[in-house]
Amino acid sequence: MDTQETPLVIFTILAQLSVGAFVINGVLHVLAGRKNGQAKVDKLSDPALYAIGPVMIVALAVSLAHLGDPLHAIYTCENFGRSWLSREIVFGVAFAVGAIIFSIAHAHKWFTPMLLQLVAGLTALFGLAFIFSQGMIYVIPTIPGWDSWATPVASSSPLSSSGDSPSGSTS
Repeated sequence: MDTQETPLVIFTILAQLSVGAFVINGVLHVLAGRKNGQAKVDKLSDPALYAIGPVMIVALAVSLAHLGDPLHAIYTCENFGRSWLSREIVFGVAFAVGAIIFSIAHAHKWFTPMLLQLVAGLTALFGLAFIFSQGMIYVIPTIPGWDSWATPVASSSPLSSSGDSPSGSTS
């Protein structure tokens, strides 16, 4: 693997880990809370919940190493309507902010349960839109082998080592 792609691999793994952990934690929290009570479930799930936002922040910070000029990162969001990369950045940041707001509000019991669930649901949707955007970056019409529904599925594995893969390794 080319080492210049290492930040991209680390970013992809940590970011997808954060989204997956948030969504699974939420589903388990709802299902287990019905059976065992919210206090018990909170005690078990809160440590994971409080790690998700910071891990996503680390992932976003690592992703800046992949840019030519990290100070110009904000300009990559200008084409949200046309660019999957712009969408990936916006949804990734929205997920990180939502996860942190949710974690803090949950810890301090700031919102009503209904409002807290709404924040969690929106955060999960941002996270899933972020992962979808990551895959869609590699659907490129000028590369016929990548221009299919299979590309986003294949790109969810950043450690793929096939010769002509969307993960960027073309040895």
